[in-house]
Amino acid sequence: MSRSYVQSAAPIRARALAVGFALLLTACSQQAAHTPPEVPASPAATITWSPAAPAPIGRFEAQSAVVGDRLYVVGGYTDASIIPRDYSLHAYDPQTDTWTALPDAPRPLTHAGVTSDERYIYFAGGVVGATDPRVLAKFDAIAEVWRFDTVTETWSALPDLPQPRGAGALELVGRTLHFFGGTGTDRYSSVGDHWTLSLDDVERGGGVWQVAAPLPNPRNHLAAVVLDGKIYAIGGQHGHNETLVTQRDVHVWDPAQPDRWQQVASLPHGVSHAGNTALVYGGKIYLVGGEVVRFRSSDAVLVYDPAADRWSATTPFPSAEHSLLGGVIGDALIVTGGSDLSTRTLRGELSATP
Repeated sequence: MSRSYVQSAAPIRARALAVGFALLLTACSQQAAHTPPEVPASPAATITWSPAAPAPIGRFEAQSAVVGDRLYVVGGYTDASIIPRDYSLHAYDPQTDTWTALPDAPRPLTHAGVTSDERYIYFAGGVVGATDPRVLAKFDAIAEVWRFDTVTETWSALPDLPQPRGAGALELVGRTLHFFGGTGTDRYSSVGDHWTLSLDDVERGGGVWQVAAPLPNPRNHLAAVVLDGKIYAIGGQHGHNETLVTQRDVHVWDPAQPDRWQQVASLPHGVSHAGNTALVYGGKIYLVGGEVVRFRSSDAVLVYDPAADRWSATTPFPSAEHSLLGGVIGDALIVTGGSDLSTRTLRGELSATP
């Protein structure tokens, strides 16, 4: 499949910065459209996109996770001020095509690592931002770790990360949380720190984050999934905003070889801001949308086959977006939100390619 799938219109993140950075926005709007390299068609599955019930609010750079048969979305930016101030948590049920409001988060959170198990959703690090609307560029990374219980619908605190981190990744392997990548409080310097927390130790009343094998090519705004018990760290970026350079690297952490990360097939092109739409289905990884170069979003849906160590492309998303929210429920990708602050929710039915 060969097509140009990157729109040239600046996403909401660039438009928001226009409040204090009009010259930067002008420069961004004058950039030429970027056409990534040709990506072969996926032999995995095609996707049929159809509308679902719109979300109660539009949000981007928020957090999402699936527990059971519901997609949970929380926090993020909900207007052009790009100041995190949304506490709300909503759950989408595809069987009834309805959204339900749940107890607010303790923080108006964005850029947190997020993962889930059969009952809980975990959030680590993130950004709480400036409280002064005149200080748009402030990036207050935090070390807090929170857990939401989908049964009792309550929030509780877990042990803090060793240091504040924003735009990192959080995954769960067995009963151990893994946090890696991201930035510190300066938002420009990427870090490769990899920390682990035993949930069994937490349940016994203790729990301390431990140092693990660092992530090669430290980067922020990366995507991550767990597939067959292994962690995949996918893409990301160096820098932030005007210094942003997206990354192609994909690394795998295997608990059988815990002291190192292995590099596998790189992405066809750099992708960041796709952390909530890196999804696992049918033994493959699906990556929906993302930012491919500075202020350019993609409609591509890339597919990684670990058996072949190969990336390909399948049916694109209906529009070029980054910072989408999503999850896999049954045989469908559920995707909502994104960089245009839309409340649109789409259901992507997956079907095998003949």
